Amino acid sequence: MKSAVLSIAAAISLLQLASAQPHGRHAAHHVAHVKKDVVTVVNTIIAEATSEPLVVVVADANGVAISTTTENAVATPVSTEVPSTSIVSIPTVEAAAVFVASTSTSSSSFSSWSSSSSWSSSSSLEVATASSTPTTVSTTSSAAAAVSSSSSSAAASSSAATVATGSGYGFTYGPYYADGSCKPASAVLEDIKNVGKGYGIVRTYGTDCSTVESVLAACHETGLLLFAGIFDLGSLSDELNTIITAANGDWSHFYGVSVGNELVNSGTADAGTVTAAISTARSTLRSAHFNGPVGTVDTLVATRNNPSLCDESDVCWVNSHPFFDGFTLPGASGLFLQTQLESLKAVLSDSSQKVVCTETGWPWKGNKNVNAIPSPDNQEKALSAIKTAFESNPEDVFLFNVYNMYWKTSDASQFDAEPYWGFIGDAPSG
Repeated sequence: MKSAVLSIAAAISLLQLASAQPHGRHAAHHVAHVKKDVVTVVNTIIAEATSEPLVVVVADANGVAISTTTENAVATPVSTEVPSTSIVSIPTVEAAAVFVASTSTSSSSFSSWSSSSSWSSSSSLEVATASSTPTTVSTTSSAAAAVSSSSSSAAASSSAATVATGSGYGFTYGPYYADGSCKPASAVLEDIKNVGKGYGIVRTYGTDCSTVESVLAACHETGLLLFAGIFDLGSLSDELNTIITAANGDWSHFYGVSVGNELVNSGTADAGTVTAAISTARSTLRSAHFNGPVGTVDTLVATRNNPSLCDESDVCWVNSHPFFDGFTLPGASGLFLQTQLESLKAVLSDSSQKVVCTETGWPWKGNKNVNAIPSPDNQEKALSAIKTAFESNPEDVFLFNVYNMYWKTSDASQFDAEPYWGFIGDAPSG
């Protein structure tokens, strides 16, 4: 029955792409720090679906289909209550790579795992879980941060820090107070420590506010990996230098480096400009002995229309939000992401390239988007479905956003939901 469920899922995917898939992506989440109160919305593709059918698949916890019904999407009653039987439970895609950071020098070339999703090195790592004491496990997997460090001082510093494995879900974070001012390192550490167990990677978007330095220090203390971001291509060299200086020869707590976030989707840059920046960044970082993945992040729709964004990236990183589809119920969020990410591979030059969802979630407050309704209950259902879908490869999905983002402006074009995506709530540091 699993194959039947997946076939139905593929059908759902095609319907969603033809209707209101997040083409009009709610805009770049992150603007320059001095513009934290400005939100620019660029709808590159707008699709109206007034009478598209909505396929509802009801399955039990083992992924066995119980029933399938087809309803008119517009005529579907809007309700904040989603029956528990509508939550689809489905196994995740197998053979997902696990990103492992190591402080030891690797002789394996980066291309050996980025192109074939395999890495020949084995490592013994200490992994702490919420339900047990740390246990030593032997892991052979894809590595996003195979680190080469020739600095004895960096190695000594790393040995004193918590070992980073990248095992767990990713999450996004910005070090800003509600008024947009920068948080000090102590506040950032308080926020990161509060996240708790089950998470392995923290994603940031730029280098302002000493983001790299403060979040990296928190990662060393908590055992997380940092997915660092370069925000502005105009300051590419400076932002690269900031990242390299912060690492100080020790890349053990880095997952990867993104060159821009949704630049093509927002109209800030074209695909050629972004891919050229990726090449420059990769060359600079390799010279600094960072052997992890380098690439860009854009929306799934923008990437589908410009597959070179992934073709030139070491890992295909895309943002995708079921909420902005408008026709995906919270409990089907995990299935939505699985089918969308899998279908994206068809347009890539290497269909076996690793695809990771670098932003997804559900707002707890705001206006409804057709059948997608912001509420605490729906947020909980959506995140539960997403986590279940990626439970065997949690490092392949980043939840947006760990805390509410009150420095952002509420905007009707984004359903007045932009500040209210915090799945934990308000940041403990304020």
